Amino acid sequence: MDKLLNRGCAIYLICWTFFPFMQVGTAYRFAAVFCAALWLVLAIFKHSDFVNENLIFVLVSSFAIVLMVLWRVFLGIGMVNAVLQTFQFIIMILIGLISVYYYKYDKDFSKTIFTIILLSIIFFCITTIHGAVTNPYATRIANSEWLEGRFEGNEMVGLYGYVYMCVFIAPMLLYLIQKKITFGKYIDLLIRVDLIAIFAMVICAGYMIAIFCTLGSCLFIWTFSSKSAIKKSVVFLLFLLFIINYKTIVDGVFTFLMQASEDNPVYYTKFRDFRLLFLNGEATGETVDGRFSNYAASWRNVVNHPIVGCYFYGKSGGGGHSAILDSIGRFGIGTALLYLYTVLVVPHRMAGKARKWNVLDYTLLIMSLVFGILNPVFQELSIAIYFIFPFVLLAVKEKEAGDLGENREREAEK
Repeated sequence: MDKLLNRGCAIYLICWTFFPFMQVGTAYRFAAVFCAALWLVLAIFKHSDFVNENLIFVLVSSFAIVLMVLWRVFLGIGMVNAVLQTFQFIIMILIGLISVYYYKYDKDFSKTIFTIILLSIIFFCITTIHGAVTNPYATRIANSEWLEGRFEGNEMVGLYGYVYMCVFIAPMLLYLIQKKITFGKYIDLLIRVDLIAIFAMVICAGYMIAIFCTLGSCLFIWTFSSKSAIKKSVVFLLFLLFIINYKTIVDGVFTFLMQASEDNPVYYTKFRDFRLLFLNGEATGETVDGRFSNYAASWRNVVNHPIVGCYFYGKSGGGGHSAILDSIGRFGIGTALLYLYTVLVVPHRMAGKARKWNVLDYTLLIMSLVFGILNPVFQELSIAIYFIFPFVLLAVKEKEAGDLGENREREAEK
């Protein structure tokens, strides 16, 4: 019974983290808090050494949470609001603990969770594509708390967090395919369908950085996860040609995309603004100018309050568009390092501290840094970095160990 409750709470928390329709509604949140508390009690009761074995992760993340809440209290928003504004980070840490727990004590169930996530991604990619086709702004405004009533009927449309969660997951699924990791014909088929659905959804969603990150990360995985020198040479030559003919190619591509998206105001505006940025270095237009203004505001906080952050002085600020810059500017370098440790370092250690890094590790690190500078972090990211990423690495590790064992057997037989 305890095991069933433990698993049920974990599934609810994981689903609640990224299911679009569960992002809005007090009842879902109360259920999530209840499940989180119950899961922690059951997990610690069943495996009392769980916390001690993951003590560094628990201490660093707990200390970061306490400091982030305390600094927000200095801002003058009150303890309750301070906790609520730190809630997404708390959820991320909880998903990390859940992932570590099942990889250690219940590996078979981690495969069940993986299958549930794959099925869910396909479903919500389809609903998000449908929503974006019906309304180009759907992935930006549907389900927003303050617009819940106005946009009723779009509850199944994935927003910013869901879209970028899928962006991070795409290269991980491609890596499984490249490494020829198999889980059975149905799950293997799901992985391929997920990858196609994610690409289609990202294109329809209208986030330019999401498109660049998806294409760039998957190209990186496709190129460097293979030992083929020909493949790497072809990619290098294409990259060299792109550098030589940069302006001609960029101008041609963006002009074509602008003509093709004249009926879609979201895409047309973005293509126009990015064309001016890449060709002339002009940070103009609503898309680019707004972002650069936000980055400048974040940077001012970093320069003016680098040690303890502006919140300590009761000052709000920061552009809200850069996780790395805002974490330093708002909370100071010390708290920011604790925060960044849990996001940038911990995921790589969940599959084993002593192992050598592979192309997927470097891909995730680059994506996290680029994304962290350009965008804010969200709770859905925890599904990608704390669950899917270690799952993929452990699956590769098991296959490599199995292949090594088979090779040794063959050598022994000879």
